[in-house]
This record gives sequence, C-alpha cells and structure tokens, in this order.
Amino acid sequence: MATNDKEVKKLVDLGYSLDSKVKSLETKLKGVKAQLREAAEARKDGVLLGVKHFCLVGPQTTTACDPRNLYDTLKELGREDEFWDLVSVLITDTRSALGEVVFGDISATSTENYKKVSFKEKAPKKYIE
Repeated sequence: MATNDKEVKKLVDLGYSLDSKVKSLETKLKGVKAQLREAAEARKDGVLLGVKHFCLVGPQTTTACDPRNLYDTLKELGREDEFWDLVSVLITDTRSALGEVVFGDISATSTENYKKVSFKEKAPKKYIE
C-alpha cells in the first residue's frame, strides 16, 4: 500500500494520466460507434468488416414497466407486499420533476468516505504548499 508522499504523488499523477486517456478514448469510441451504427443502417447489414476485425451492429432492447401496472398486477397475485422491493426510481428525473426541496424531504442520501476517486489537471491553490 502506498502511504508515503513520494508514492502517493506518483499514483496521483499516473491516475490523472490514465483517467485522461480513458476519457479521450471513450469519446473517440462513442463517435466511432455512432458512425458504425449509421453505416450498418445505411447498408441494412449489421456485420461490418475491417481489415483485421469485424463489428456486429444489432438491436438493443430496453424494457420499461409502469409502476402502477406493476402494483396492480402484484395486487391481483396477492403479492403487493413485494412492490417496494421491486420498484426503483430514476433519481435525477425524480429530483427534476419534484424539485430539490420536495425530493429532499422524501429521499435519503448516504455518503461513504474515501470511496470515489476523481482526477483533476491542477490542484486548487488551497492544497498547494
């Protein structure tokens, strides 16, 4: 485990460098995938060949279930007590729909220290000795 200053500084710099590369690659990959989807749709063929590799562009299925329908069905089956274990909420959408104050009254937020790691190009002045 890296605990001395020298090791930590190296890890922070390495982490920033890797994080920047990953973000850049993710952006490029997103653009490439968009172009491949367009090519597959134009050709009406989901198999795209490269020089060394190939790509399959296929359907993506998403499923949605209205919570009222879920509750009604569970109720018909005598299992309505399972509703709260099965339903989930889209936090960002709910916060936007209800507003911060109302949402804050009905939601719970928990925080675990030292779990999230993010990298920045430069340290704020208050952290520089």
